[in-house]
Amino acid sequence: MCRVLTGAGFDIAAPGAAGLDVRLRHEGVVVGWRLGEVAGPTVATQTRAEAGGTPVEHRGLRDAVTSALSAILEQAGYPVTDHGGDLLITSGALRL
Repeated sequence: MCRVLTGAGFDIAAPGAAGLDVRLRHEGVVVGWRLGEVAGPTVATQTRAEAGGTPVEHRGLRDAVTSALSAILEQAGYPVTDHGGDLLITSGALRL
C-alpha cells in the first residue's frame, strides 16, 4: 500500500509530523493527511480563529487530499471506508 501511495507522489510522514500519516491499527490501516505550515503567500492553508488566534485547518484542502488518497487506493484494489475523516483500509491480504 505504501508503494502505491509513494508511486502516486505521496511521501509518508514521520509519526506525529505533518503530511501523509499511515498507522497500523487493530481494525486495519488508517491513512490520513495532517496539514502543516505551507510557505508562500499564494496558498493560505491555515487561518487564525477570531477568538484566541489558534490555527484552524483548511477543511477543503484536507478533504481534496483525502478524496485523492481514497481514489488511488480504491483503484489499486484496496477496500476503503471513512474513519472519522481519515481512511480505513481493511483486508485479509493487506500489503503495506
